[in-house]
Amino acid sequence: MKAHFLISLCLLVVYFSCQTVNDPEEPIVYDNKFVPPEGKVLFVMGQDIKSIDEYYKEFGQHHRPAGLSSYCAVSRFKGITFKDESGGHQYFRELNERYPKTVQHIAIWMHNSAWGVHDSVVNGIYDEIIDSIAFIIKAMDVPVYLRIGYEFDNPGNNNDPEKFVAAYKYVVDRLRAKGTTNIAYVWHSFAAGGPFAKYYPGDDYVDWVGISLFGHMYAPTLPNFAEVVIHFAKEHKKPVFIAESSPVYGITDTSNGLWDQWFKNYFTLMEDEAVKAFAFISMDWADTITYPDLVFNVVSLGWRNAKLQYNDNIKAKWIEEIAKEKYLKETDDLFELLGYMK
Repeated sequence: MKAHFLISLCLLVVYFSCQTVNDPEEPIVYDNKFVPPEGKVLFVMGQDIKSIDEYYKEFGQHHRPAGLSSYCAVSRFKGITFKDESGGHQYFRELNERYPKTVQHIAIWMHNSAWGVHDSVVNGIYDEIIDSIAFIIKAMDVPVYLRIGYEFDNPGNNNDPEKFVAAYKYVVDRLRAKGTTNIAYVWHSFAAGGPFAKYYPGDDYVDWVGISLFGHMYAPTLPNFAEVVIHFAKEHKKPVFIAESSPVYGITDTSNGLWDQWFKNYFTLMEDEAVKAFAFISMDWADTITYPDLVFNVVSLGWRNAKLQYNDNIKAKWIEEIAKEKYLKETDDLFELLGYMK
């Protein structure tokens, strides 16, 4: 009898030990800026005024995005005040005026150590531009998710890690000194391999970890080099922001299988990895004007029209998916839900 009891006790110990090992990960409790409540995901749309206006025309009567994406540069005012020839119309203050109930998701171009961009930043050459960005962001009085030197580890951006980190920290310090308390800083990786961690400026300078997901989502699982970015975020207790994403190889009127091929993988990843924010880009990539000497040329890569409205089936499925309560959209209490009080 005693032997049977001991055997049973041992089996119970083994059972409960196995149960502990197989339990799902405990959710991370974030104390970072502007993180949605547990179980919620911030929905952002991009990435230029033309594409955003088209999205509102096609989908605005259903569910309006909680945030909008735009771009500017640390080295010049283009992207702040008028059309930038490297892409569509960019002007985050205009987006704020048109859609005042949305958060702003702003990227600052800050690349190429060989051009002396990072040295110029830390030597104060661009202080006036940084101060102008700070002034406009502060005046908007909405939550802002700011990506300084977005996709820093893209080989085409030619960044030296040490110089990038120094410039990133300089910009953050200067923005903070100007009293721009409505900024959450997003450290945004290209997620294509390479020593991305060398570009990390430290936990005190990062509120979120961003990641780009384009061709990645045509497969049911992420490649390892993209997974490590998400794991890095978890290790540092930083929420994950899918900062740029799009089914870049195109949406046509015959793309009925694309929902299962790309979108299903995309939304499943968000669920599995507890992603807290995503920025989707609904635009025609073939219309993007690119400089001829850039390594990264979207047309040569086969990127095409990825506007959601170009396929009725995808449009209907998108409306159904984004209607789910877990996605934060434009509401009167959005800022309050994100911990920001006007």
